[in-house]
Amino acid sequence: FFDNLFAGKLLSPAMMEEMKTFIPASNPGLDAQTGSGLGLMRFEVSGQELIGHVGEFMGSSSIAVYSPDKGYTITITCNLSYPDLAAVVGSLQEMVR
Repeated sequence: FFDNLFAGKLLSPAMMEEMKTFIPASNPGLDAQTGSGLGLMRFEVSGQELIGHVGEFMGSSSIAVYSPDKGYTITITCNLSYPDLAAVVGSLQEMVR
């Protein structure tokens, strides 16, 4: 989904710009979040801007992020006993660099 979304295949350029217009917004459960847009969140992990979304459902936690600078997508789902999704994203970023 994110590959097509950020490649411009799902929304018009104007709609995509609206979606990526972020206001400063923190998330008490995820310190890496720096902004909120229309259905998207902005994060900073390991010094890099990432755009995506997080969520929790029935004992699991998920994050999907896209790197506008590097063009990769990372998606993680884990149980709630490991709450630091940003740390997992940071570890995976090291692998794709």
